[in-house]
Amino acid sequence: SGFALLFLRDFSPLVLLLIGALALAWAWQRVQARPIWRWGGAMAVVALTLIGVFGLYWLHERPEDFPLDFQQDRILVWAAPEQHPHSGYQLRRALEAIRAGGWRGLAWDHGINGRVMAIPVVENDFAPAFFLNRYGGVAGLALAAIQAIFILLLLNSADRAWHRRMAFGECAYFTLYGGTAMIGAHILVSWGTNLGFLPVMGQPMSLLSAAGSHLALFVLPLTGLAIAVEESHVNYPS
Repeated sequence: SGFALLFLRDFSPLVLLLIGALALAWAWQRVQARPIWRWGGAMAVVALTLIGVFGLYWLHERPEDFPLDFQQDRILVWAAPEQHPHSGYQLRRALEAIRAGGWRGLAWDHGINGRVMAIPVVENDFAPAFFLNRYGGVAGLALAAIQAIFILLLLNSADRAWHRRMAFGECAYFTLYGGTAMIGAHILVSWGTNLGFLPVMGQPMSLLSAAGSHLALFVLPLTGLAIAVEESHVNYPS
């Protein structure tokens, strides 16, 4: 998959694959019998995560040093959108809409959507900007909390699948960890794109954006698997 994306020069999904790979590595080290593998693996995953965060900070501060010439424009727009009136239009409009919404949002005083509808792809990639404009930062924090709870519930189901020694427990454990990491990556990238702390990568936000295929291919199968894990040891009365 990574080779195909490199060949197509589409680097946005590589971020999702990287987060998913780190989550799978974390899941693998947690179930190792030998302490050296458990602690060594955990330290390696944490170190790689910190390197990624530092690399992102460096890229924002030194976008001109980005090695891929054909992606440099996107990085430059992300670092200073105000200097790119055309290519930075989408991000600037999104940030303006979020600022206009404030903590309370505009929906309670203005019945019409207004200028927020001028954001390109507002129904999909930039749905969070619309949500923050209409309902405000407090509602945005509540949405982020609900998303975090959803992710933690899926990971808890993954742990149950492993510890209950189900017939398909090991497969369910790694499937739930990897799939949940992909959903979490979509949510993280979507928030980052809309708030400006990640370059625009065009990722929808599950259960908010108009992305039916993403919902059907990622969210529903994983939720169904988690329900199967939880139901596997329920004793129903005859």
